[in-house]
Amino acid sequence: MSKFGIFACALLLSVSAAHAQQNGWIGRWHIPENAAACNGKAGESDGLLVYTATEMFGIENRCRILSMARKGAKTELKMRCRGEGSPSNDTELLEVVGGKLQRTVRINGKTETFTYSRCP
Repeated sequence: MSKFGIFACALLLSVSAAHAQQNGWIGRWHIPENAAACNGKAGESDGLLVYTATEMFGIENRCRILSMARKGAKTELKMRCRGEGSPSNDTELLEVVGGKLQRTVRINGKTETFTYSRCP
């Protein structure tokens, strides 16, 4: 393999690793008290959050990710959601720290952070 080929492969692996790290929040997450939630279906299991590159599913809640922006080590998601029949525009800040998802949201005007564990 030429030096250019080796360089191109190394660059591609570096970009892929950076992308995976930035979107480390993609996957299935459960509240610490309810690991059994991982056995449930997205949108139907209490305590389970499921993030894809385009959507987020919570209990009786589904959001379409409209935009993603890096905010330091965190990722800000702007989403259009529908929960219990009502549409809303929501913003979340996500960061994976020590293998745990830290999710910061505003609830009734107050900022709160919740911690989730990754499903096996």
